Amino acid sequence: MTTNSVSHNRTLFLLDNLPVLRGLDSDSVDLIATDPPFNKGVPAFKGKTKAGQNVEFKDVWNWKDDVQANWINELQKEHPTLANVVMYANAAAGDDMGAFLCWMSVRVLEMHRVLKPTGSIYLHCDDTASHYLKAMMDAIFGRKQFRNEIIWKRTNSRSDGNQFGRVHDILLFYSKGKGYTWNNQYFLHDPDYIKRVYNREDERGKFSVVGLTAPDPSKGESGKPWRGINPTALGRHWSTPIKGGMNDYIVKNGIIPGWPEKYASVHARLDALDAAGLIYWPKKGGGAPPKGVSGCVERAEGK
Repeated sequence: MTTNSVSHNRTLFLLDNLPVLRGLDSDSVDLIATDPPFNKGVPAFKGKTKAGQNVEFKDVWNWKDDVQANWINELQKEHPTLANVVMYANAAAGDDMGAFLCWMSVRVLEMHRVLKPTGSIYLHCDDTASHYLKAMMDAIFGRKQFRNEIIWKRTNSRSDGNQFGRVHDILLFYSKGKGYTWNNQYFLHDPDYIKRVYNREDERGKFSVVGLTAPDPSKGESGKPWRGINPTALGRHWSTPIKGGMNDYIVKNGIIPGWPEKYASVHARLDALDAAGLIYWPKKGGGAPPKGVSGCVERAEGK
C-alpha cells in the first residue's frame, strides 16, 4: 500500500478502494465522487501521470479473475434485488457486464454504508454500462434517492461512422436520505445576458419581469381575484415565491421581515410583495400583469 499524507487527517490511498472502504466507520462521509472503470473492453489503457510516470490499467472483466467467489453468494443472501440486477446484466449483456457489475456492487454497497444520512454520491460512467449502473444504484440507494442524471459533454464533435457522435459522459447523482445537504452555487451573469434580459430598471437597479402566476386554475385562495385581477379567468393561479431563488433573495436581504413563514395565505404574500415594491405594475393600462413580479433573484447583479 502506498500513501501520500496531504495534511492533518487527510490521506491519499493508492490501492483498491474496497479494503479502504471496509476500514471506514459507517455514516462518516459527506460526499463521494467515484470515477470507476467503464467496462470498455480495452485490455490496456496507457498514459502518463503529471509526474511523467507510465500508468496502465485494464478495462476487461470476467468472473474468474475479477470477482471473488463469495461476492455473488453474499449478494444473493443479503441483497437479493441487487443480485437480480447483476444476473440480469449478465444475461442481457454477457459475462463481462455481469462480472463488472458484481465488482462494482460490493464497492458501492460499502460507499452507501459509509455515507452520512445527509451525504451524496456522484458516479461517473458512460453509455457502455450507465443503464446497468443506474439499476444497480436504484437497488442500493433506492429509486426515490435518485436526484439527477447529469450529462457532461466532453467534446464538441466526433466521427463515429453511421451513427450520432458519442460526445458525452454521465454522472449519476444519488443521496442517501431525503435530508441530504445541497449547497446552491451562484455566479455573475454574462454582461450581454444582463443587457438583453434585465431590460427594466428601478431604484434597486436593473430587473427582469418573471412569473407571478402558474398554469391551471385553482379552487382555493390562489385562484381567487386579487387587486381586481382574476387568474382563474386566465386559466392560471397565483404563485408566490416561497422557495428557490426569489425566496432566497427576499430572505437574505431582509426585504420582507418574517418571509415567508409569517404570511400564511396567498393574498397576504401578494400584499407583502406589493408593499415591498416587488410587484411590477405597468404605467399604462392600470392593472398588474398576471405574470409579472419585479426584483428578487432576477436582479442584474446576478446570482
